[in-house]
Amino acid sequence: QCERLIREIELQSYTDNTITSPTVLRAHLDEIKEQGYSLDNEEFIDGMTAVAVAILDQAGRYVASLAVHAPSLRMPISTARGHVRLLSEAASRIGEGIPESV
Repeated sequence: QCERLIREIELQSYTDNTITSPTVLRAHLDEIKEQGYSLDNEEFIDGMTAVAVAILDQAGRYVASLAVHAPSLRMPISTARGHVRLLSEAASRIGEGIPESV
């Protein structure tokens, strides 16, 4: 499904940091999968950063994301990365309350 979506979507540029190359996007998605979290370094809105983690149901399937967005002046990427542990713990607690998806 991921490959199909990458082939079919038009990767539009919103900022100088927007990923517009399918090859770079694939590598970025692999990195996210490996590290267990995602960062947005002003890729969609200039001056805005974000960090996100997955929320998994009791069967370990993805159901939602937990994210924090802030102006990059208040939350540079290094600070965003520092929130991963707390976000992951919160996502885990939330996931414990979500029954297995049908």
